[in-house]
Amino acid sequence: MVTNAAGGINPRPYKSLLLDLYFTQHSVLLFWGLASEQYFLYADMQLYGFELEVKHMEAVTLKRSIWINAPRQRVWDAVSVPEQIAAWFAPGMTFKFENDIVSILMDGQFMDVAWVETIDPPRELTTRPLPHKMTATSYLLEEENGGTRFTVIESGLESMPAEDRAKYLEQNGNEWEKALGNLNAYIEGKPLVKPEGF
Repeated sequence: MVTNAAGGINPRPYKSLLLDLYFTQHSVLLFWGLASEQYFLYADMQLYGFELEVKHMEAVTLKRSIWINAPRQRVWDAVSVPEQIAAWFAPGMTFKFENDIVSILMDGQFMDVAWVETIDPPRELTTRPLPHKMTATSYLLEEENGGTRFTVIESGLESMPAEDRAKYLEQNGNEWEKALGNLNAYIEGKPLVKPEGF
């Protein structure tokens, strides 16, 4: 792990158990995150030992949901089949799923953009962005009132700098509402809410 020019810490994530030691000029920062609980251990290096302080970091998530008048399998196909994802999420783009990696075609070659952490048809699909994997996006599908309750949850947002988080939550919250509108319109065969996609 290295520090940046200003002496700050450049984080490096792992898949499910994040464990790292960060060295600054006079300090060691030990960070780990397991499931939804995350803790910071900060130890000031003194000449004759360490002073240890444990700080709990609350989980921060973004959640949006929509009821769709369609069978769960139909909705699952729309959010898991590459060609169908492109149709409502990014018209004109080409997606590929291979070896738990999501890729998009750019300038004639595929670029890896996400790692598939969980796939449980037709109930859940969870991905993490590459390369850092610090956050997760989960699609949850439940049968409800003859249709499907589709919920998207972005988690791990507590890893973002506090000054950026509020703006991100507002912007992405609005965009996800439009994206779910696109998904619903696509399944119903209607014009997309945001035809240009995301």
